[in-house]
Amino acid sequence: MDEVTQWEVVSATAQISEAALKPVLEALFRQFPFRILGFHSDNGSEFINHVVAELLNKLLIAQTKSRPRHCNDNALVECKNGAVIRKHIGYGYIAAEHAPAMQSFYLQYFNPYLNFHRPCGVPEAVINAQGKERKRYRWYATPWEILRRLPGVAGYLKGDLTIPEMEGWARRQTDMQAATAMQAPNGSCSGGFIAPTIANRTISCTCTCLAPHAGYRNREAEKCPWPWRSNVRLGLAVVLLDIALDGLLHPCPADRR
Repeated sequence: MDEVTQWEVVSATAQISEAALKPVLEALFRQFPFRILGFHSDNGSEFINHVVAELLNKLLIAQTKSRPRHCNDNALVECKNGAVIRKHIGYGYIAAEHAPAMQSFYLQYFNPYLNFHRPCGVPEAVINAQGKERKRYRWYATPWEILRRLPGVAGYLKGDLTIPEMEGWARRQTDMQAATAMQAPNGSCSGGFIAPTIANRTISCTCTCLAPHAGYRNREAEKCPWPWRSNVRLGLAVVLLDIALDGLLHPCPADRR
């Protein structure tokens, strides 16, 4: 997750360990279209180890970590876990042998949809009369649209990437076509595996691109409610309706009222 443009790359791994994480991180870095200066994660041993440190040093990427029990140190990623991963993928468990299939789904469908077709709210810092800073979300744009509007964006792209080439990727599908394609492969892209059952093997970290901008920092923009709250309200309504119908169809005897 890039804290400036909200460019997001989701990946799956069969196990959480330093040996398994190195190829995953290498694949993640290749999917970012710009150079990366910083890598921020929690203080888990899968991130804080000699293998990851050696990889980051080789790529000249600075590494930082969150403080224990301070989830707001990585607030953008934590909010994306709810608004993106849990909303689209769900809370279910996935066995380790399905990780390659999910990785293929992320690479072919999910990540292009997130970065070229799914709008995100861009925070704007507003100072009120009492001098307190608050965030306002007046502009919603895809990560690619945010990246494209940065000054001197061509100088941040990696290798031979060009703005017209990336614009062609974005125009290859409409937003609706990309969303439909992202949901359609649930039974076909991975040999019959249903995609929205993965939950607990998704990598969470923050990457910083070359052009940090204070207006894009700190907080995820999605305003959507947590899915489980909607499910609880729906379940409660169903239970109350069932009780009411039961009372109408099977009234209590007069001596029991």
